[in-house]
Amino acid sequence: MAKTASDTTTQKTPHARNPLLSLDTIAGLEREVVEIDGTRYELLHPAELPISVLRKLERMGQDFADVDEDDEEVAERLLRQTVPLILQAPDTVIGKLTVSQLYGIASVFTDLQPAARRPTAPESGNGANRSGTGSKSRRGSRGSTTARRRTTGSKGARASSSR
Repeated sequence: MAKTASDTTTQKTPHARNPLLSLDTIAGLEREVVEIDGTRYELLHPAELPISVLRKLERMGQDFADVDEDDEEVAERLLRQTVPLILQAPDTVIGKLTVSQLYGIASVFTDLQPAARRPTAPESGNGANRSGTGSKSRRGSRGSTTARRRTTGSKGARASSSR
């Protein structure tokens, strides 16, 4: 008798790991809703955004993280650029929102993807040779001290007295 897809089960091997990434198709996706002045507006899900928008949001998120705490104008500008990309609401509605309200919308958007779907830090080891993403740093890359070490006694090495 032939097995159908519903008859098969996933078997765990002794060396099986947790999934690195768990994906769902967009067909069953339900959008979250933000209510503003009694009207509901749909918040787009990261899974339905084109890669160009996701990359733009990623850059803007990094820019926002780098903003000085006292620079309210830059933070507001970034939030006013971000929210129209993720909330299906008229510009007039978004324009009336305060900075803290914009921040709240951006925050719930970033929380839409469950933590189980995000890459996690390695489970074992001390992580000393890992970057902030959990990947190993390459020899000579920023954050690596290997490229900055000097060996003495090799050709071309600077003498410590020449400093």
